[in-house]
Amino acid sequence: MGLIIALGIAQTPTNARLVRGSVLAEREKDYVEASLVTGESQLYIAFRQILPNCLSPLIIQSTITLGTEILVLAALSFLGLGAPPPTPDWGA
Repeated sequence: MGLIIALGIAQTPTNARLVRGSVLAEREKDYVEASLVTGESQLYIAFRQILPNCLSPLIIQSTITLGTEILVLAALSFLGLGAPPPTPDWGA
């Protein structure tokens, strides 16, 4: 379990960079600027327009990362660095 958490934490900067790039791209779009002009609050714009459009790249990246992490767990188990033998693990 600790190895899975460590691999997840190691992927945090990649996911943060992806979300930051998506947010920077989305906030420059015309519909966001139109919402600002019409008087919508910044919180409304963030949660109703920017965030939903930034989730799809994050979901795609997370599914790809999940497969990669399973392969890393399998490689570490093969090398004897995974979970001890009686403990089941996705890489075994």
